[in-house]
Amino acid sequence: THLIYAFTSDIALNSTSYGPTQIPYDKLLAPRVKNPKLKIMASIKSEDLKWDSSTGIENKVNKTVDYLKKYRFDGLDIYWNMSSGNYPIVNFFTAMRNAFDRHNLIFSLAVFTETNNDVMYFMDFVNTVDFISVLAYDLWRSTQAFWEANHPAPLYSNSSDGRTIDSLILYWLEHDTPAAKLNLGIPLYGSSWTIPADGKTEPPASATWGPLNKHVNLIGQTPYYDICSSVKSSGWKVLEEKSNSTGPYAVSPADPSGSRVWVGYDDVHMVTVKSQYIRYVRGLGGATVWDLSQDDFRNVCG
Repeated sequence: THLIYAFTSDIALNSTSYGPTQIPYDKLLAPRVKNPKLKIMASIKSEDLKWDSSTGIENKVNKTVDYLKKYRFDGLDIYWNMSSGNYPIVNFFTAMRNAFDRHNLIFSLAVFTETNNDVMYFMDFVNTVDFISVLAYDLWRSTQAFWEANHPAPLYSNSSDGRTIDSLILYWLEHDTPAAKLNLGIPLYGSSWTIPADGKTEPPASATWGPLNKHVNLIGQTPYYDICSSVKSSGWKVLEEKSNSTGPYAVSPADPSGSRVWVGYDDVHMVTVKSQYIRYVRGLGGATVWDLSQDDFRNVCG
């Protein structure tokens, strides 16, 4: 098991706490006391890794190694969002791999791509990392496709868009990425839209942007604990699909303005289906979840 802390904004050797979280390092490493086999990794966004020359790459790599060793991390995960316009560089990945091997550190990627074709940018780097977390969620987003409510992480089918988890995973596999090196990303949140109270609810449903969620301060993103508690206590209705291909969605009661909130998400059953897909259908290395703070960690929903 790997515990990855997101994100540090820079590799700072004189810091007393982790990135913008301001969590002291000794508190970050505390779970290792209960589970000595737990691997604890730092994470940084690709756009925060900056250099201006080959010497700059060497300095960045050396500083990264020093940081990880000083604060007793087991490795580094780089979150690479291709929508940022930041593209990976061969020399950097090779230098990181060589340095990490010398110091017995783990090197991984978490990759979000806007299209399956974007995967091609990473084909030259597959052998330099220990594992790749394929962030196979937000395939359909409230802030992007705000006119149509649909499931954000469909496993096999999406009635108005051909991009699915399976098509994305197959793209990696068909371009010679070892299955055991891939982890499937599973969201612990749902994507939400606002729909007319008298409109159809079956996706794709006519919609506008989802509401701002007060817990995560994001438009169109609702933590799982908020979804399940709304279903349990606030009269939200869950509608299941029968084919185990997309997962459920929930709809709120109508508000005074004549609208309802629609949210597509993965429940316990769908996470089980995706786990079986990982192990038995595609033989992948494992799963990555984003993120633990949005799960029902207090067991409010049972």
